[in-house]
Amino acid sequence: MSAFEETGAAEPKRSHMYRALVRDAFLQVLDNTVFKVLLALVLVMVALTFVIGFREDGIHLLFGLAVYDYDWFLRSFGFFFGAIGGSNVNETIVQSLQDLFTTTIGGTFGALFAVVATSFFLPRMLERGAADTLFSKPVSRGTLVLSRYVASLIFVSLLTVTLVVGMYLGFAVSSGYANVEFLWSGPMLVYLFVILSAFSTFWGAMTRSSVATLLLTVLSWWGCAGVHLAWLAWDFFDFLEARDSVELTERGERELLTDDEQRQAAEDEPGPVLAAFLQGLRFGVDTAHYVLPKTGDAPALTQLVRKTLHGETRELLGGIALRGSMLQVYEQADGTIVVASVGGDEASFPDGRGTDIEIGGMRPVYLRVEEDDEMRAWSVVSRDDRSARRDYERALEDGGPVDASWPPTWTSEVEVVPPDEIDFGLEDPVSYKERRFTWSEPALGHNPIFSLLSSLLSSAVLVLLAIWRVRRIDF
Repeated sequence: MSAFEETGAAEPKRSHMYRALVRDAFLQVLDNTVFKVLLALVLVMVALTFVIGFREDGIHLLFGLAVYDYDWFLRSFGFFFGAIGGSNVNETIVQSLQDLFTTTIGGTFGALFAVVATSFFLPRMLERGAADTLFSKPVSRGTLVLSRYVASLIFVSLLTVTLVVGMYLGFAVSSGYANVEFLWSGPMLVYLFVILSAFSTFWGAMTRSSVATLLLTVLSWWGCAGVHLAWLAWDFFDFLEARDSVELTERGERELLTDDEQRQAAEDEPGPVLAAFLQGLRFGVDTAHYVLPKTGDAPALTQLVRKTLHGETRELLGGIALRGSMLQVYEQADGTIVVASVGGDEASFPDGRGTDIEIGGMRPVYLRVEEDDEMRAWSVVSRDDRSARRDYERALEDGGPVDASWPPTWTSEVEVVPPDEIDFGLEDPVSYKERRFTWSEPALGHNPIFSLLSSLLSSAVLVLLAIWRVRRIDF
């Protein structure tokens, strides 16, 4: 037989072996007791979305067999779903339930149970007897390690597809609400477990113990989350310090400090030893944040992808400085101009560029966003403005002639603040992260694309290290 014929005969055997490994991984998942329990729970959650519907006219049980209005529901559970009400209350509830089941339950408790169920996949393969049998086959050790990694991903993928697709169909049938972007919650849940399974594979190869693998994987998960939270808090306080420093300098308050106050400020500065320690700690936290997988960003990535597909991603255009407050002006991907207050109230204006925007209230604001991003705003500022406005309203009531010019003559132009100079008020690290976690964010630490790619790269390195370790085990 020629060398070519031998090679041709070997290729089918190798492909048969790979298919056998994938089939073995699939059967290993189906035979897992925890998988069966989790699948039953997922099916129960999916069944509830079919029998309980949230329609515009109320809550429907068993396809309208019983109908309840939203009043009692909002009084009892409205707090858990945020400030909801109005004509789209059913959509808000469905979206909140989708986030609850996929992000909170699936992304936290579900991921934890999945780690528990799959942590023994690789250590059991490396036990004496099982390893001797497997390693005697014409398959590399690296391929065997990858087969166990793939088995854990199959475990989560089956549960995720059942949950996400089932809930999507359930709400579409019972509630008449189908948001296709919700289906992207599935890939994001699998993405989270790609990271966790990489940790599990790495520790399984290093320890060859199911218990140690489980504990170290959970500790790695929580440790990564702790590192990234520490980095976020540090970055947030740096942002606050820089902002306050600019404000103090602009107001000249640094020059107004007395000698005693300047002496006290100097004493509050850390000494050289402490300063060196803090600098080294900060370098370590920064390095860990950029290198380690970012498990905590999975929910934020899910929300960002869904908002992008729904046209709700925003770009901050600037702020409108009013006395005692700052309005923020955003533009969504679909061209809608959104004006938001520090307190969270919002007003939306579809296709707002180049149009006259009026924001009502006790102090109305008139806004124009030009095509070249130039923004101008007017409001009632002075006493003369308020007096002229009263005369205008009185003339309207009397039916007399009024000046219909825009902006109204009884307003004054107010300051428009660039995006990087906006005071966001009592912002916390979480809202600070949400505000900066956008596709166009220039800082890598807050950029979702960098978060995604660096996490996948770190996971690949962990799996490669596991393969390297298994290849050097002498049974």
